[in-house]
Amino acid sequence: MTVEVCQLTQLHEPACTAPAVVSVRDQHGGEKWGCEVHAAAALTAVEGARVGAVHDWDAMSRLLELPWNTR
Repeated sequence: MTVEVCQLTQLHEPACTAPAVVSVRDQHGGEKWGCEVHAAAALTAVEGARVGAVHDWDAMSRLLELPWNTR
């Protein structure tokens, strides 16, 4: 399934209209697509979160440099 826009906003945030670049999977198998900003936040905050699929490899390269990837 291809998602056009970010699905990773928190309940208190307005909907994000940025393009989805990666999917983020939690440790229970749930998966949502997100923009680079919200994906970075989710990967950092959600225990066991990992990237599931990628639309933008440049964004993925930048995400791999963040601290979540060294846990």
